Amino acid sequence: MNPRTLEIITNNWALKLAALAIAFMLWGAVKAEVPERLPLSDVPVRVVARDGDWELAAPPSPSTVEIVFSGPTRELMRIAVNRPEVLIPVDNVTDSVETRVINAGWVQLYGGMDNTRVEDIRPGAVTLRWDPVVSRIVPVSVRVIGTPAAGYRLSGPIRVEPTAVRVNGGAPRVASLDTIRLGPIDLSGWTATDSFPLGVDTSELGVIVSPMTVRVVVPIEPLPDSITGAAGMRALPRDSGNP
Repeated sequence: MNPRTLEIITNNWALKLAALAIAFMLWGAVKAEVPERLPLSDVPVRVVARDGDWELAAPPSPSTVEIVFSGPTRELMRIAVNRPEVLIPVDNVTDSVETRVINAGWVQLYGGMDNTRVEDIRPGAVTLRWDPVVSRIVPVSVRVIGTPAAGYRLSGPIRVEPTAVRVNGGAPRVASLDTIRLGPIDLSGWTATDSFPLGVDTSELGVIVSPMTVRVVVPIEPLPDSITGAAGMRALPRDSGNP
């Protein structure tokens, strides 16, 4: 290689490497700002119901959609970490079955997606099914397990105060309830009457109750001496050598 050429190449090599690095950085910055398109499937759809006269009877159909986003590469890469979702606000229900067109503004983006836009949503609408909300009075019962301590017994039925609660919820759910069952309460080892509050948990039933707490009274009394004595005699082992 010509010495002059070698001198040109090697002279100020540090400056030339720095310039090359800056060029790559600028290329990366420009690339990051160039709008790209990203199709994302299985974006969940949720409903925010605000009409107190209706209750969602089933998940939206379909419950997920595909959304095509456009935006800078650096923002689109965050979507894999901060997954978007579609929140459909429903202020007024007009029928038990509705079709709602998905608004791009309902797509929730998280994590600084200021320059990312929704290009397309597939499918563009979902079907919502509703049940009317009804209210009725339902009796309350308590299930018990175990028995009081030796020499004690229940002196009467277990009482619940109040004996019934008001249930609010979708018509099919409410109609299926004949009673609200609480407990179980374990009576093992009890030796005295007790009265205590007990929460009415209907989370698995999908309804709302009022009041949410009842008072349970468990009456316990000692066994009469005659019964206790007889029980003791029956429990004594018998000597096989005596008549």
